Amino acid sequence: MTLEEIILAVKGQLLGQEIRDASISSVSTDTRIIEKNSLFIALKGDKFNGNEFLSVAIEKGASACIIDEIILDSYEDLPCNVIKVENSQK
Repeated sequence: MTLEEIILAVKGQLLGQEIRDASISSVSTDTRIIEKNSLFIALKGDKFNGNEFLSVAIEKGASACIIDEIILDSYEDLPCNVIKVENSQK
């Protein structure tokens, strides 16, 4: 899928500028096992908030991240496509 197709599928909004060279090879909800070129989906649980691990996912090479909570002051100049959705569980 292209980034545009992912954004449409999740009814999301791209934060910051699109990184055009982003290729996605896998999907992960756990930054402990995330691989380069992954799509990270930030989930929330009773004892964790995946949105707080956005920077870890980016450091490990995620090409795109889906979040449902704004946690950074700015999403400009990130080396990753960040897509904001209403509820990342859906």
